[in-house]
Parts: sequence; C-alpha cells; structure tokens
Amino acid sequence: MGNRFRARNCLKLISTEAELFAQVISLGSASTDKLKCSGCRLPKWWVGFLTLFVALSAQVNAQDKARAGALFFENKVKPILCGRCIICHNDDLKNGNVSFLHRDGLVNAGARAAVIVPARPEQSILIHVIRRNGDVMMPPGSKLPVQDIDILTAWVKRGAPWGREPASCAGRAAPGKTKP
Repeated sequence: MGNRFRARNCLKLISTEAELFAQVISLGSASTDKLKCSGCRLPKWWVGFLTLFVALSAQVNAQDKARAGALFFENKVKPILCGRCIICHNDDLKNGNVSFLHRDGLVNAGARAAVIVPARPEQSILIHVIRRNGDVMMPPGSKLPVQDIDILTAWVKRGAPWGREPASCAGRAAPGKTKP
C-alpha cells in the first residue's frame, strides 16, 4: 500500500511539474518552489526529465492529430467539396459570396456569418444548409447522401482541419461524373 501511495504522489508531482513546464513555455517564467513531494523517492531531475518527456509526447500527439486531420480532409471531405460545392462556390463565381477553396473564407466571418464554426457543427451554416434545415438548401437539386453529411459534420466537429491551400480539385472527378 505504501508504494502505491508514493507512486500516486509522484504522479501528482509530475502533473504539477508538467503544469509549471507549460507555464514556463507560455508565460516565460514559473517558480519550481511550488513543488512538494511527500514520500516521493524520485530525484527532482528525474521528475523534470519525465515532465519534458510528457511535454514532447503531447507535441508529437498534436502533430499527429494535425496530420490525421489533413488526411481526413484530403481523403473524405475534399472529394465531397470538389464534387458538389466548388463547382459554384469558387474564387471566380463565389455564389452566395462563399468560396470553398480557402479555409479562412469559410471560418472567418467578414460581412457575413462564418460558414463553418470549427468544433461546433450545430452553429455552422454549412451543416444547416446541407441538412436542409431552413430556407437555404444546398446543394441545389438532389440532397447529399447521409454518409456525406455525416463526413462533413464529423469534419466540422474535428475543428474543420484543412489540407493543402487552396483546395484545388484538379485531377479529381466529381462523383457520378467523368473526367473531361
């Protein structure tokens, strides 16, 4: 029982050290005097090493998440946008004053409301119009398949990660259409 107690205290110390490490990085200063470890037998330098390891792991995890988001966009979202949206909503036509070629134009509201609110599909105009929950219904004609609506909703829920800028559709055939 005593070893478990000491291990828990060490984990608390590592957690506290990680928080301080984050403060040092974000604020530029933090005091390590706040660290106390009752019953912890790890040297403080070892706790610092573990903290650095945790911080670097978190950074690698964030990079992996960004890479996975870009792959999700390229493989799942971009084919939908290329096949059903960019035909009308591009830099030349900008129907509805919206272009799906650049993330910034969809996320940052200018004179109009933002088309996508990252991580909030219920507040995103895009999700409302593809679900046809109002006066504006997109795309014109036939409704998107439920699977495509689910993919776009999941994409927005993930924070609407983007692939390469601009979202060029060169070389991609729209679903149900042949390449020229």
